[in-house]
Amino acid sequence: MNYKLEDFAAPEAVSTELTGVLEPAVEFEGTLAFHGCFHVNGSVKGKIVTPDMLIVGESGRVQGEIKAGVVIIYGKVEATIEAKHRVEIRKPA
Repeated sequence: MNYKLEDFAAPEAVSTELTGVLEPAVEFEGTLAFHGCFHVNGSVKGKIVTPDMLIVGESGRVQGEIKAGVVIIYGKVEATIEAKHRVEIRKPA
């Protein structure tokens, strides 16, 4: 799926500046903390923390805990989610 950051309306307090991408072949275990917008297209097991935006792409997998301003899900998430503003679940999630 092709999407652009303009496709995601976000509250003013949430940064949509792309600051990182976890590619499909990458597996990460631990705590991932960042500012800005981060795309997970690979696999994360652990905790994700950001005041801003997390996008879980179609090939993305997250297990554990998510604390974020905005969470947008296209992939698979098995996590406790705490979002300050909103969570969006989009096809094919």
